[in-house]
Amino acid sequence: MKQIFLYLLLLATVTVFAQKNTQLKINIKADSSRLDKLYRLMPDTISFYTLPENKLALEVPEELIKRSFEISNIAVGTYLVKYRNMFRQPMTRQVTLTEKNTNEIFLCVDSLDNYPQNTLSRLKDKESVVLNVCATYCGGFDSSHLVITRKRDHFSAEEYRVYREFIYDKGMVEDEPGTRAVVLNEQQIEEFVRFENELPQLNNTKSEKFGDDGRVMVVTYTCTTTERYSIKSKYFNFEKTDDDCRWKGFSHLLISFFGSLR
Repeated sequence: MKQIFLYLLLLATVTVFAQKNTQLKINIKADSSRLDKLYRLMPDTISFYTLPENKLALEVPEELIKRSFEISNIAVGTYLVKYRNMFRQPMTRQVTLTEKNTNEIFLCVDSLDNYPQNTLSRLKDKESVVLNVCATYCGGFDSSHLVITRKRDHFSAEEYRVYREFIYDKGMVEDEPGTRAVVLNEQQIEEFVRFENELPQLNNTKSEKFGDDGRVMVVTYTCTTTERYSIKSKYFNFEKTDDDCRWKGFSHLLISFFGSLR
């Protein structure tokens, strides 16, 4: 009974007797060039489990989570931190809090735990992966045809792009169709791997259930853009429609490849 009482006291006060406490600063991290409005992507909860016991020690509710915030009087030790990323996937991270005034951790919301899909590594000489993207939005239309081809020991990427924009007193105006090409380096190849793994994980549902208790987090925002993706190759084929404006994976891919969106 005494052990149960002490554990309940830990949940209520985040204080562990016979142990030193510390202050913990938590930062919610994302690559700002890949995302729109980080505040839309905050985890619904952040939970701390003591290790090796794997017992719940602290749960930070959604209303207390900010881009950067602090927790006072948390016991030093090793914890397993659990939260959800922007793809609504459970994430885990092991952290060790030491005996100093303030410990600091960063929780990334715009990445996956792993990236198993790698189409480019499977391509043989002269084989290609084709990515078509069509975006419609308030006052414009944008389409991109991107082909990545293996040429012996390297990969080349070529894009054909059409852009139409509504201009007051002129109506719909179409830019000159553009083409551009690049030989990919290792960083650009890694960026495509990230893109093809994250795209299937996009979840546009604005109201979802989390956890066994059936709690619902309602995501409210307005987006007038719809992006339609199609990936085709001998080894991987996928189609997706994204209409929530949060993920900027394709824009980041173009900037990585060509240095600009268009």
